[in-house]
Amino acid sequence: MLFATGAAAQPGATPAYPSKPVRWILPAQAGGANDTAARLIAPRLAELLGQTVVVDNRGGAGGNIAMEVASKAQPDGYTIAQVSTIQAMNKSFYRRLPYDLVRDLAPVIELISVATVIVVHPSVPVHTPQELIAYARANPGKLNFASGTNGATGHYLKHLAGIDMEVVLYRGTPPAVTETVAGQSHVMVGTSSDLMPFARAGKLRALALTSSTRRSRAARITPVSRSTGCPSPISRYCMSNASGRTGFMRSSSRSSRASSASSTSFSPSSPRSARKCSTPLA
Repeated sequence: MLFATGAAAQPGATPAYPSKPVRWILPAQAGGANDTAARLIAPRLAELLGQTVVVDNRGGAGGNIAMEVASKAQPDGYTIAQVSTIQAMNKSFYRRLPYDLVRDLAPVIELISVATVIVVHPSVPVHTPQELIAYARANPGKLNFASGTNGATGHYLKHLAGIDMEVVLYRGTPPAVTETVAGQSHVMVGTSSDLMPFARAGKLRALALTSSTRRSRAARITPVSRSTGCPSPISRYCMSNASGRTGFMRSSSRSSRASSASSTSFSPSSPRSARKCSTPLA
């Protein structure tokens, strides 16, 4: 998660920061990994800042709706936006965007990384990534995979592994997970915090985790690597950052206050974060 905001105010022009509630724009629906992270961090951040932090869910269009809102907000440090990997990739997926992520938003701090996991519905007769790829190649068009947004990891798996699976695009991660658990979709690649609870309950089968060997051992599933048959680019974390309008970084007192507060708001030893397979970066 990455924080940033707009142009710095002139000295003496505004009260000491923060003097009013801070809005946290979230490019996701309620219930997913990014939403969970925001709602774990926001109360502690509010306590440290001494102001209310309001989480504003703006899901849809791969996060473009949220990013447009954030890019047009007043650059005064009172609007921050949560930015994950998919928002950085959207430049490649959309010919025209109503914002420029580099020009309009500036980073403040990275907060967490979340491992992604490859899962299948238990009805699919595979137990490893190699078996999934082999089965999909032997049965072209038979499987479909659920995706909560364009350009998700599943799209890369399909393209790089050269397999024929229909993409079923849902309006966000929660409905994609629900339909995969129900067997309407066969395969999904998503964050461990979204999918591992269902895998542990036997409602999904986890094939591999895009994580370190240490974390994979803790989750009792295989880490993704070339040896598992997955293309190398699949072996990546899903990053989540906090950002805001460009210029927030130029206001040293504001950026340092927000970043120092957020860096202490999510302890790496937190049992809640450990259970969700997330790694705090700040």
